[in-house]
Parts: sequence; structure tokens; C-alpha cells
Amino acid sequence: MLFLSMENRVIENWPASYEQDGETRTANVVGDIVVEMTPAGEIVNEWPLHDFLDPYRIGWNSLRENPRYAGKFEEPAYEWAHANAVIYDERDHSFIVSAAYQDAVVKVSMNTGEIIWILGTHDNWREPWNDRLLTPVGELEWFWKQHAPTWTEHGTLLIFDNNALASTPPEPTPPLETRRSRAVEYRIDEEAMTVEQVWEYGQDDELLYAGYLGDVDWLSDSDTVLITVGARETDEYGVSVPLRQGQRWATLIEVTHEQPAQKVWHMDLKTDGVGWAVYRAGRLSGIYP
Repeated sequence: MLFLSMENRVIENWPASYEQDGETRTANVVGDIVVEMTPAGEIVNEWPLHDFLDPYRIGWNSLRENPRYAGKFEEPAYEWAHANAVIYDERDHSFIVSAAYQDAVVKVSMNTGEIIWILGTHDNWREPWNDRLLTPVGELEWFWKQHAPTWTEHGTLLIFDNNALASTPPEPTPPLETRRSRAVEYRIDEEAMTVEQVWEYGQDDELLYAGYLGDVDWLSDSDTVLITVGARETDEYGVSVPLRQGQRWATLIEVTHEQPAQKVWHMDLKTDGVGWAVYRAGRLSGIYP
């Protein structure tokens, strides 16, 4: 089995500003570790993200002081990559890890520890990592601060695209009220090192946006997609507002796997005066044996 852990490394000459102006410092940089463990609890192998990704490449939020580490170190600690999912690819004994603050989904060989490909924006990658970037084919939009990559039975990759901040430093981020989250599906050709966007769901008029949290599941029995818009924060009109300045709630949607997709089922989890957030949701065939 695979799971995620974390470590802190003290890194010299680490970026001190999103402006990429050359200002650096020595910093506590928290990075994730992909861990392989047996059901008996024996650790088989570990792959620290610090070792296979560029620790000096930053995205929006990478320089944010994380309060969960307050008091654990003498100096502030920064969560540089924020991995939020890891899945196994049995076809070639590899894993795919989602590094949200890097706006990247990365496939790594468990045999060699080498990167097979990097899916995501091409901004700010340097050698040798830029040689592993997948080249987009046709009309394609990148994801931002993504969650929950998952394989479909067609061999494609589904991702929940939060579309949070939606740029890489030092480029400005788009206005909050214009951001929309979506479910998006990509087809990857590993031999050609290309990626094609083949499906998406996210209607502009629905105002679906979760700045954090989210999930997307392929439901093979019904050929539908279950989408979790995990943490919406809006005003009384449903317009997105900054964190902790409005009502927090969640939306679950099931849609057909066609273009344009049709909504099959919809549920809002929202209670006045109470905040809701859903990390992931799944459809069960029933609650009785």
C-alpha cells in the first residue's frame, strides 16, 4: 500500500519572495514523502518529493507560513509542495502523486525512483525537470491546486481542478469571482510524451468554486462521474469570497460522461450558521449487506 508522510529539511538559498528577484534565505521546507508499506506495517520503500522534484521551484502558497508547524521549529516552516493524493499504476509499478502547491501531477517509477512524466503547467520548470513535461495536444486548460487524480477504465486520468489562484509566481492571480472549479479528464501518451484534454465539467453559470478540497470519481456501473466541490466559501448571493469571510459549504454532483455533460444528481450540504467541508465523497451500492 502507498500513503503520504512528511519531513522537514533546512534548505539554504531558498526563495524568500514570490517576485523571483533573487532574494533568498535559509528556511525550514516541509516536503512530502511517498511511503510503500506492507499490510503488516513494514516500510518497504520511501520516495521524498525533495529528492525527485525541484525544491527551489515555488508556486502560490509555497511561501505561506503554515500554522500547524508553529512551535515545532525555531523558525517558520513552509509547506512547499502540499501533496494531497497518491495512486498506484499497476501497469508499470509506478505511482502518481498530486503536488498541489506545485500545480503538478507527477508519475514516478517505483523501480528506479525516476520521474516518468510531469503533468501540469510548464511555467518555471528548469533542467532536468523540464525534459519530463508532457506536451499538450489540441485545446487544453491546465489545472491549479488540484486534488484526487484517479484512473478511469479507459486508461484516462480524472482530476478535480480547484482552479485556485490559477497562475504561477510572479504572474498575478485572476480575480476570485472569476474562478471556477471543474472535473477534467486527460489522455496521456507516454511514448510521445503528450497529453490531451478529452472531457470536463464545470459550468460558468453554476459558480462552482472550491479554493481547497475536492474529489472526482469515475462510476463505471453507470458511466457517470461523481464530483465533490469540497469547500465553497460564498456570500449570500453564492459569489465566492475570501476564506473565513462567508458561508462555508459543499456540493456533490453526479454527471454523465459526455460533452456537454448532463447533471444526474445534485446535493448541497449547507446549513446557516454552520460550516460544511467535504474532503472526499463516494457512491455506495447500499448500506445493508
